[in-house]
Amino acid sequence: MNNDNGRKLLLVEDEMIIALACKKNLEEFGYKVLLAETGESAIALCLGGNGIELVLMDINLGPGIDGPETAIRILKTADLPVVFLSGHAEQEVVVKTESVTSYGYVVKNSSITVLDASIKTAYRLFEANRNLLEINARQKEMISKKFDDRKKVEGEMQEANDRLRVLSVAIEQSPVTTVITDFEGLIEYVNPKFTDITGYSAEEAIGNNPRILKNPEKASSEYKELWDTILSGRNWHGVFHNKKKNGDFYWESAVISPVKNQDGRIAHFLAIKEDITDRKIAEERIQNLLSEKELILREVHHRIKNNMNTIYGLLLLQAHTLKDAVSIHALEDAANRVHSMMLLYTKLYQAADFSELSVSQYLPSLIDEIIRNFPNNSSVRIETKIDDIVLHVQKLQPLGIIINELLTNIMKYAFAGRDDGLITLSASLRENHVTIELADNGNGMPESVSFAKSTGFGLVLVSGLIKQIEGTIRIEREKGTRIIMEFER
Repeated sequence: MNNDNGRKLLLVEDEMIIALACKKNLEEFGYKVLLAETGESAIALCLGGNGIELVLMDINLGPGIDGPETAIRILKTADLPVVFLSGHAEQEVVVKTESVTSYGYVVKNSSITVLDASIKTAYRLFEANRNLLEINARQKEMISKKFDDRKKVEGEMQEANDRLRVLSVAIEQSPVTTVITDFEGLIEYVNPKFTDITGYSAEEAIGNNPRILKNPEKASSEYKELWDTILSGRNWHGVFHNKKKNGDFYWESAVISPVKNQDGRIAHFLAIKEDITDRKIAEERIQNLLSEKELILREVHHRIKNNMNTIYGLLLLQAHTLKDAVSIHALEDAANRVHSMMLLYTKLYQAADFSELSVSQYLPSLIDEIIRNFPNNSSVRIETKIDDIVLHVQKLQPLGIIINELLTNIMKYAFAGRDDGLITLSASLRENHVTIELADNGNGMPESVSFAKSTGFGLVLVSGLIKQIEGTIRIEREKGTRIIMEFER
């Protein structure tokens, strides 16, 4: 469905995929859409003479100023309607917008028809507010002139009345509920959409309190925050779980605004409400699906870990059936490589993000696991200094195998014929450059051994994995051995 209104909107959204999808949907409805990823860029676009007529503002914009603060700065110099967007409808989220004169609140992933209706409603309210301000200004001007031009005054009044009639028709035909109450909270006006949704006629509603819709399970004290907000002159945003005349329950998102008289005192309250029952049901279904997905992921993790344990066990069992020391050591080394990968997998599963992890969470556990496999582990002291460096799994997995190979080599050969030893490992980050140093005070690595010329599988593997992470490795032979690895994060 295309709407040839051609209005220009600014969509402020830091998630580019969400922004592009929303932009496409809006453009299909005839809107012209500019994008801004940050609050700062949104302010620049709004104040740069780009002809923006409405702002769709995400509440959370990542680093920098958030949506409400961005809106406040824009509205200091630009008179624009602002509609807030958020992935949540909880009170603690929408309360962030209370300090802003906004024209609605829409939950992300709402249908394009809902978003289109919200935008149109915001335009109508914005135009209505602007019209009312113009009417007040003109009335004051007419009074100051003492009706010196009666005919002109009558013409302007007629124009104002015509605008009010247009506004009245727009509200009557609005796809969202409009309710006006007096200062005491008694209903003075409801539009037809109110009757469509609640089942109460205008005659039944007028003179009553909106609590005729109140869910009996909701305590009256829960409305205190609402009243505290609107009586202070601020807009209130929230969600109601109300009851229709026929007893059915439904959800609605609401914006309630105080309306002041010419003396600056609050005389009425305007409520714009949208039925979001279908959205709530969909969100509940999605939450159930997410819970099911979490259970499936746990089961998959359990099975993968069991399979890796099985491979680890099979390698060790096979090693125990052999008598050739070289073959035994080769299988044991392979098992330890599997074990280092299994430890990384477990750490990633426990982390909030499966794709990256801090080396400070991974390397200490890996070192302990490797050292524990050697009979001389009690005589070797380990010292670590590891910064909180977050790496992607594509760097972490090769790094884990490299550390496994180097530590295994140290434990096998560095302290032969000695009663004690010291191993140190440090990891540091400068700008985007990672440096890892692994050192021991052991017997030292022979000059003939190098990563470039070695034919041993372990060092060849290390050399290959260093190339994979686009890094460098070098050996320093002084008071033991120091191996230094460097790569870009």
